[in-house]
Formats: sequence, structure tokens, C-alpha cells
Amino acid sequence: MAVLAEKKLADGRHLRILRFISPQETVPENVIRYLIGSIGFDSYNKYIIPQAYWRSFYRESFEGKLTGITSYLYLAEVNGVFAARLWFAYADHSGFGNFGNVYTESDFRRLGLMNELMKPCMQDFESADNARILCCASGNLFAVQSYLKHDFRLTYGGETGPLERTRRPGDTLFSIENELFQDPRLAAIRDGRPDDQFVTDKFIAHTEPVWFRLHSRRGPSEYVPNFQTARLEASLGNGTVQTACNAAGTVTGYASAIVRGGSGILDFTAHERSFPDVPELLKATAEIFHARFDMDLFFYAFPGDTEKIQAIRSAGAELAGKTQKMEIWSL
Repeated sequence: MAVLAEKKLADGRHLRILRFISPQETVPENVIRYLIGSIGFDSYNKYIIPQAYWRSFYRESFEGKLTGITSYLYLAEVNGVFAARLWFAYADHSGFGNFGNVYTESDFRRLGLMNELMKPCMQDFESADNARILCCASGNLFAVQSYLKHDFRLTYGGETGPLERTRRPGDTLFSIENELFQDPRLAAIRDGRPDDQFVTDKFIAHTEPVWFRLHSRRGPSEYVPNFQTARLEASLGNGTVQTACNAAGTVTGYASAIVRGGSGILDFTAHERSFPDVPELLKATAEIFHARFDMDLFFYAFPGDTEKIQAIRSAGAELAGKTQKMEIWSL
């Protein structure tokens, strides 16, 4: 643990800014419990399930169990009470990262705590040699304005939505995309790793076709909305996650097959340029799933999800059911 700053607030209370870096440092149990206990109280009940997976991720991360990921946690402590928090992490191999978990407890708002946390956070990002880009997204206008003051950019302009912050001059999400996905052809399929979530759930998910069109999850697939959720379920023995890589080793997409309600749920997210190879990824994922589980595997889509339907059909799936608003494919 590092104490980055200490000062008195205008009302006389004592402020400390703390930082924990994992896996290099041991994060105390009371800090982990505060973090995972605080997550979700600023969200509606419909987000309870995704927040539960974030809680699992943070416990694994701050116990040093997630290889290939460096996590930075910042806490504002007022008179010994945790008052605000934020975090960023990145994959050591790729430099892709995620910024978020930004929250000020209700009793400590309007004290400037978030600004006190953002300054060292962004300084650390700039000095993290392996980090290249941080991605996040927000629909909160006040939060977005705060991020913009610290050199984040709205990827698509406007007032809210995906944001990015890069270290190298001239880098943007689009320039990095063009650099790393020049040759998106499939070179390898492997088990998904924890550090893959930063390229799949943030970078690829924020590229234009995926953000606006291709990241749909339909029906029961909504319960497995992203790589992080699927990877944690697979680590518990509830399915498999397979990651596609190009010749340079860059992750171009993933497919997951997760057990839920007596059958398997199949879905995928992939960079648009890698779509020709998605059927092979789906077939490999389905083969592993069926070798482990004696049950049906279904893919759910709206009739208008033409690109995803074409991919699943090309993988050899058969139409198992259809309503006016939903198609169910079996593989």
C-alpha cells in the first residue's frame, strides 16, 4: 500500500489517498470487502448479476490470482472511513485496459475526492510502460465531463458513451484497431484467459460495428452478456470460453458455451473483420462443450441479426425454433 497524499479538507476532516497495485502488493481483506461490498449500490436491481461477477473479478485480482493482469486501486479515506474509489487495470501482454469502478459514497460527495483520485491514477497510467489504452463507457453526463478533464476522449463524440485514453501520441482506438487488425485471419483458437477481457469486453466491444450493431445478446444469452461473465462461469466448470487469435497473437473475438437452465447457451463477440472465421470458432467451442456436457446447445437471435445468424448457420447450426421475435438455433 502507498499513501499518495494526506491533507485536511475544508471542514477539518483528514483525507488520505491510498493506492494498491496487484499482484505486486497484498491488498488487505478489509479493503477487498469494502470494494466488493460497495459495488452495485449505485445501480438498479437488474444489474445485480453483472455486479456479482465484478465482485468475483476484484477478489481474484486483489488476491493475486489473475495472471497477466496488473490492477491499480485508489481509495479516498476520510477520518479512517473509505469514502471514494476508482480503478484501472490492463493486460500485461497487449496493453489493453479498462478504467472504472468510479464511485463516491453518498456521505462524502461534493468534497472534490474524485479529482484527488484521478490525478495520481492518470499519472500512474502514463508511467505504466506496458499499458497502451484504457477504455470505459458511461451514460452519466457528470461523470463523462469529469473524465474529459483528465484527457479521456469520447470515441464517437456526443455527450456520453464509450471513452478512451491513450499513452502514445497519435494513438486512438481507431488507429490501434487499424494497426492490430490489418490481418484478422484466424491463426489459433485457445482457452480464454482472464486478461482477454480487456480486448474483448472493452476494445473490440467499442469498435464501431460491434458497439452499434454486433454485440447483441438475445433471450437467455442476456444472462451471459460478456467475456468476463462467461470466463468466470467456465472457471466454475459451467462451460467453456474459446478465444480466436490472429497471426500476431491479437485476440480477434471469443465464443462461449455456458450451462444455464438445463441447456447450453452459445454466443460470441468478434471484430467485424474476423467474421469469416467465426464459424470455425463456434464449431470448436461447441465441440468442447459437447465433449463435457450431455445436453443441447442453443444460440438465440432476433430475425434482424442477419450477420450473427449467417455465422451460426455457417457453423452448421440448425433452426430449432422460431417466433415472430426470436430464432433459436441448435449446434
